[in-house]
Amino acid sequence: MTMNRNRAAILSWNAAWPTLAIVLLLCNNTRAAILAHEPFTNAPGTALIGSGAGFGFNGVWQSNSSQGTATNTGYGLSYTDGASHTLVTTGGAGFFQGLTTANNNMQPIRLFNFSRGTNGTDGVTTWISFLVARQGPTGTLSGNAYGRGANVPHDLNSGALQKLAIGNGSGATSNTVALIPQGSGANIKGATNIFGGVTNFVVVRIDHVSGGNDVAYLFVNPSLGVEPLTSTAGAVSSNSFDFSFDRLRVFAGGNSSAAQPYAEMVVDEYRIGESYVDVTPYVNGPQPPVAGLLITNIQVASGNVILSGTGGTSSGTYHLLASSNLSTASTNWPALATNTFDASGNFALTNPVGVGERYYRIRIAGVAAPIGPSIVSQPVSLTVTQGQAAAFNVSASGTAPLSYQWYFNTNTALSGQTATNLNIASAQATNAGAYSVRVSNGGGNITSTQAILTVLQPPSITTQPQSQSVIAGSNATFTVVASGTAPLSYQWYFAS
Repeated sequence: MTMNRNRAAILSWNAAWPTLAIVLLLCNNTRAAILAHEPFTNAPGTALIGSGAGFGFNGVWQSNSSQGTATNTGYGLSYTDGASHTLVTTGGAGFFQGLTTANNNMQPIRLFNFSRGTNGTDGVTTWISFLVARQGPTGTLSGNAYGRGANVPHDLNSGALQKLAIGNGSGATSNTVALIPQGSGANIKGATNIFGGVTNFVVVRIDHVSGGNDVAYLFVNPSLGVEPLTSTAGAVSSNSFDFSFDRLRVFAGGNSSAAQPYAEMVVDEYRIGESYVDVTPYVNGPQPPVAGLLITNIQVASGNVILSGTGGTSSGTYHLLASSNLSTASTNWPALATNTFDASGNFALTNPVGVGERYYRIRIAGVAAPIGPSIVSQPVSLTVTQGQAAAFNVSASGTAPLSYQWYFNTNTALSGQTATNLNIASAQATNAGAYSVRVSNGGGNITSTQAILTVLQPPSITTQPQSQSVIAGSNATFTVVASGTAPLSYQWYFAS
């Protein structure tokens, strides 16, 4: 297998073994990696629901109450850019069709074995690409003959939590590719390029913003050899929505009306990665210059991973790192072996594949990778009386500089609270709740445990006892009503 552009390399072998990914780490910068690929390579005519190809997923395609047709095709889609670069494709494609006789949708889901924008992965960039051809019957909707929804949504936890769909929504007034935040046509952004009746290569970049809403950029039929500038995006959804997701869904609407007949489309070569080159592999045409480490050969034989490449330092030292989880911070990947580049900077190594190992990195020794943050001392829960000061502190270690951001009740970032301590000068009832802090540096980020602030309200008398005059020998009753943090204790006094 020959690799270019320092792209991550994926090698699959006998089904008894897991998928092997080789990921490059150049000096102290972690190379990006392809996270998932659905090539739709099952036998033609195979029902898509219950099957699944590729890697990066947690199981097969699931029904998700789908009605209609979803099947693997015997043909695939293709794309060649203006510089004669041709997208790498394999096998067939996936065909999706909503129910032709009623308004019931084909919308199967497939869960990733990772999540993006959640569980500590905010602050990263996700790249998504796929080939898509919208086809099927046309309707009478004004401005768009393909009026029924056909898109590729990315959801979180369940289909009800729609985050970002890519394609076109039901009732859209133009036949174009667009971003559809939250799955709502009211949020559709900057439709671009004809959708129905043609094949498009669609690329989306998502910048997952820490402590805020995310930014998504849509590129349709871009150059494969050069990462497009965000300023050239055909559509942008900026800082309005959270685009965290953990599953893929393909949506083809069922027959709704004469204006919006059932939708059908072909989807092929779905990829998701951490860089543009991960999701745009190509052949032919002029290749960009190679810079830095480059894997030129990968294979597995007799339980060993064998790889070789170029781009190292003359007679310098490098490490082979491994992990069972691609989302683990690179600083926590153990080193399996230490080897030396030859005089020309080439490398070749053979190492046993350990139990659970799925991902490998090559790291040039001599420049230490940043050590990700770890919490040395967690913030401690406090109980104070209303009006008193409250202070939370955290102690963390890791490669400097360390950045801090305090949060209130899990997801509310506290403006200006970016130090190791959080001080509340005069605690009020509205300050009561859970506080945590996220610590980050070049090696990753970590969130502390939650510290609970309890604010006690001092007692106050809302109804005073009233003076009374009674005949000697009669009963006299005094009553008081008070508020404050329970339990309240009472002690009556007699002043003679």
